[in-house]
Amino acid sequence: MKFLLFALPLICLASTTLGAPPVPPKKEDLVKGASLIAVVRITNVVERVTKDQPSGKLIQTAYPEIEQVLRGTSPKKLCLERWETLGGPAYQSPGLVKGRFLAFLKGQGDDYIVGWDSLFPIEGGQVYFYQAKTLDDAVIEIKKMLGN
Repeated sequence: MKFLLFALPLICLASTTLGAPPVPPKKEDLVKGASLIAVVRITNVVERVTKDQPSGKLIQTAYPEIEQVLRGTSPKKLCLERWETLGGPAYQSPGLVKGRFLAFLKGQGDDYIVGWDSLFPIEGGQVYFYQAKTLDDAVIEIKKMLGN
């Protein structure tokens, strides 16, 4: 399976044109809309630039380790990709970086799509999931929303 991280241009067009990030979804909608919710660790990000457009495109790829699955089935190999048009809108989705994340992935056929608000950084046992809290508290909250 291939997993993609990219901004949804039609949804975000107005906000990116104005240079502001899109409005994040409600927490409940994010949780209920995700096919796979997991704690992942990214240890390496590979970047390449293509010239398939006049200004070029930056493609970032990472193969994170899945530490814990809260919803869905863990794929054997998770691939995250993020595409950015160089010279594009003033505000683009955050790039892929090394670290631990609480990830919310939406299924599309055999693939998953990771959007603007799909990766929440985890640092020192704390995660900013709409507000700062421990990862354990965020997991409990998510499981309650899922009815577990």
